[in-house]
Amino acid sequence: MVDLSRAVLWWEDWQLRILVLGSLFLQFFLFFSSMVRNCPISSLCRSLMWLAYIGSDAVAIYALATLFNRHKLSGTAESSKALEVLWAPILLIHLGGQHSFTAYSLEDNELWIRHVMTMVSQVTVAIYVFCKSWHVGGDVDKRLLRAAILLFIVGILKFIRKPWTLKSASLSSVVTSPAVYPQRRGPLEHVCDMLCLPFESTFTSFDDAAAMKEEEEKDVSLEEYVAEARELVRVTEIASREGSCIWSSTVAQHNLVAYYRRKRNPTKFMMLSAILGCKGYSNKHMYIEQVSQKGCIEIINLVTEHVKGGWNQYIYDAQSYRRFNNFRGQWTVSRHKIYGEQMRWSLQAPFDQSVLVWHLATELCLYHPRTTATAYDVLPAARCSRLISRYMIYLLLIRPEMLMPGSRQGLFTASCDDIELMLKRRRGNEPSSQDVRKIAEHILDAAQSPSTNVGTLIPRACNLAKELMELLDDEEQRWKVIQGVWLEMLCCSAGRCRGYLHARSMGEGVEFLSVVWLLLSRLGMETFADKFQRPEPGEDQAFAAGASPSSSEAQDIPVAEEISIV
Repeated sequence: MVDLSRAVLWWEDWQLRILVLGSLFLQFFLFFSSMVRNCPISSLCRSLMWLAYIGSDAVAIYALATLFNRHKLSGTAESSKALEVLWAPILLIHLGGQHSFTAYSLEDNELWIRHVMTMVSQVTVAIYVFCKSWHVGGDVDKRLLRAAILLFIVGILKFIRKPWTLKSASLSSVVTSPAVYPQRRGPLEHVCDMLCLPFESTFTSFDDAAAMKEEEEKDVSLEEYVAEARELVRVTEIASREGSCIWSSTVAQHNLVAYYRRKRNPTKFMMLSAILGCKGYSNKHMYIEQVSQKGCIEIINLVTEHVKGGWNQYIYDAQSYRRFNNFRGQWTVSRHKIYGEQMRWSLQAPFDQSVLVWHLATELCLYHPRTTATAYDVLPAARCSRLISRYMIYLLLIRPEMLMPGSRQGLFTASCDDIELMLKRRRGNEPSSQDVRKIAEHILDAAQSPSTNVGTLIPRACNLAKELMELLDDEEQRWKVIQGVWLEMLCCSAGRCRGYLHARSMGEGVEFLSVVWLLLSRLGMETFADKFQRPEPGEDQAFAAGASPSSSEAQDIPVAEEISIV
């Protein structure tokens, strides 16, 4: 009991100092976290950022409450009162947060009213503590007092700025704000012209130099080299300006077979997570792989070529434009003249089922005995197919609403359970191998004797992989077909994702699907809002044909027209 009493006395004496230092540490952590929050980092780091963001306000408010209680209970001057004059305004500055980390997610902006109430209460407490510290500590240094007053003004202004910033960035404020584009068109065009100057100057210099070289060889002065180098430096500065890492430079990856392997043979980290009751969460979020920027560039180039091919070879009117945007593999299959029962079913099934079936079929084809061991390294189509496949299954597991509205996240875990049941029934027990290739071979073997207790998706994926191997003997052509199907699925998913979800993902770094969506929009493809706000081709003729004097009566409005698209 004596030790406990000493600990309580020690905490009462030091708790305020510890709280102020802890609040300061959290502010430093948030400041440095704001520099990397939009870059691809691990889930553990993002969890720490979230805890720091939530805990920073709580620690500062608790510290202010402790200051309030100390001055309420104690009316005598103490040696620490002189320094405590500064603590109240400093804690107000901490409550104002970091200007580069005002909100962690898009939903935090909608809570600006709560921050207004917090601001009023905490500023009142801080004023009370400040006045009590000034009154009780009558011998406070005047210079310290003047510094405290200045800090108090800064703290109040910064604390007021936080709810105002949240309100300005809230979705309701953005939606209800008037269109300012006509007023800003002139300044925006001027900014675009200024930004284009370095590029135009650079490429014009290069073109002029090439033309001069074709005509005759001339000496180029040192000044011209310096001028071109200066333009290149300006281009580099624009490309590497602050905030350039907000664009996704990696592609997240998940894998159904690897997920099953970790579930069957958990790692040490998953064993520790099982004790805490979060084994499934760690298997989902802690083993997300990231592919480097080279993979992003490859996919972006493929998407660009795919859209250009659609404009040149398929799109000729509004109906073909709509069909092209709804394709999720049909155009690739028709161009290669491949017709199979499983392939036809997989492209007509619900989108989340199609993604799951094609993902497992891609993995099985990659680890099939007839596939060369160097296919992934030698064939670009095989590499890009697996890259997009694992990214799409990542969306199904981690961000199902971005994959397609109404996507069922449970299909992934249910399919993992089906694999476990299939392999148990096939061999009496599951394979103990840690090799993904061996597990894929076991899945192919188990699919030959289907079980009535297993769902249909895993057997269909195995049959699809078998059909691809039989219909396409040429390995390079096979992977080009698989790549084409995945490209269409990726474009279909990006075009059907709501803009609100793209904006919400910015809190954790721009999702790669958002980059694809922006590219498709700039290339003239249909977005989610376009699909519902534009009339279907032929609706105007049908309306004209059905028009009559009695048609002025109230008629039913399609549900899609009543949906508010953000």
